[in-house]
Amino acid sequence: MELLSSGCFTLDQNLMGYVQTTQSITIPECLICNEEYSIENSQREPFILHCGHGICNGCFAKMSKPITHPGFEYTLKCPQCQRSVAYAQESWENPLKVFLRELSEERQIELKRTCDDCEKEAPLFEMFQCNDCGKVMLCSLCGMKKHRQHKIVDLEVVEVKKLMNATYEVITPQIKAYDVCFPELQADLIKKIHNFQAKALEKAGKIEGLNYYPAEYEKADCLGIGEEFEGICEKYLGDLRLCNTGIEKLLSKFNESE
Repeated sequence: MELLSSGCFTLDQNLMGYVQTTQSITIPECLICNEEYSIENSQREPFILHCGHGICNGCFAKMSKPITHPGFEYTLKCPQCQRSVAYAQESWENPLKVFLRELSEERQIELKRTCDDCEKEAPLFEMFQCNDCGKVMLCSLCGMKKHRQHKIVDLEVVEVKKLMNATYEVITPQIKAYDVCFPELQADLIKKIHNFQAKALEKAGKIEGLNYYPAEYEKADCLGIGEEFEGICEKYLGDLRLCNTGIEKLLSKFNESE
């Protein structure tokens, strides 16, 4: 399974299941619509094909074809391996669906906080923070009883701001590193290209003082070096175009979310 091979989970010491090893989990996407699987929407639930690949229930319903066969109602060609298989139903229980359900339950547990006054657990969305008392976390009841005259804010707002700041802390140095190194590398590259040009023209200029056969050899040597230079630059330009196209695709994701 893609999630298990991603390094986000590892087998626990008792070999009784998997435990999360990282905070960030990338939910797999449907091969057809590229939407993340979700158990909150029956159309987005994963449908695992017999070949091992998966699509969502919605795309299975759209892409499958009804058949008249004892025990089977639909047939579908896998969009990845092109294997055609018959299926008895449009949806069925599978390991990925079970995993997503357990992940959802685990996240609901993670979204609980403990009141600093009464020490009872409550969902994050029902908790508050009192800024006048050293930013203590409060349940709604304690907030009303003991902190009514204080400056209280929704804990969700506080936690969301923490998520934003944590995001800034990660992506700012990521982007800044390339924002700094690209111009430096470009300046150094341009300097080397100018230096190469001067050396190549100097080498070509020496042909004039040679006899014919040495001059012919020198010409071939100069042209060979020029071709090597061109090949290196073409590869660099190809990589540069790929980088440019990749960043454009990332920019389009921002536009889609606006």
